[in-house]
Amino acid sequence: MLAILLALPAVAQSKLRFSVVGFELDVTDFSAQSPEYKKVDGSGSLYAIVKVTSNNPDDDLREYQFNFGSLKHIVVEHDGELWLYVQRNAKTVTITRKGYAPIQRYDLRTTIQPGKNYVMQLSAAQRPTYKQMVKFAVKPAKTKAVVLVKSAKEGAVEELFGIADASTGEVRVRTFRGNPYGEMAEWMAGFPQPSYGVYEAGCTGFVPARELSAEGRRVVPIATVFRQASVSLKIIGRFSRHH
Repeated sequence: MLAILLALPAVAQSKLRFSVVGFELDVTDFSAQSPEYKKVDGSGSLYAIVKVTSNNPDDDLREYQFNFGSLKHIVVEHDGELWLYVQRNAKTVTITRKGYAPIQRYDLRTTIQPGKNYVMQLSAAQRPTYKQMVKFAVKPAKTKAVVLVKSAKEGAVEELFGIADASTGEVRVRTFRGNPYGEMAEWMAGFPQPSYGVYEAGCTGFVPARELSAEGRRVVPIATVFRQASVSLKIIGRFSRHH
């Protein structure tokens, strides 16, 4: 019996909250005026730079959306920070994030000046998670299973791709972003031969079957769907038997 403990995001009954911990002018930073980083708007004025950070190291700053009203801004990721190039004269900003209550027209308590640098620190409540034990019966004993766990959310990518030995409990995990079939095929070539693989087709159709099947290895579309509450996971097993 193979058991996997999954930590899944829970669906909140009410929206979570985030806040602006601080916003201020950084008098020691001149990035907005440096030849390497400065940007100029259509009127010839320098953009100001607002460097956004979070007090939560696991926070994904890319999930935040900023709106300075009629004033233009440009978002750039730089060294773990989110840099907002903002036109001069901005006084408020609306910040939104999916699943969180928005901050409407946050008062910056200053007027953004061209060519100046500012720092903004955010703080967000962490999304709650629940744990679910999923068990697979892998038979016979000398069998290895490869399990791919994929969220049912549209556009989701593979989060877990590993080999589990039913007799020893050893699990080897590898994550693939997107669909790098060449890398997958090379990794699967190390499976005991012959091997048989299955996957959830979805929008990929028969492409994985064509790309991953080879002599001694057959891959076909099939799926098992696991659901609990409002969270849906697609759990795909690839099984190879020793002979």
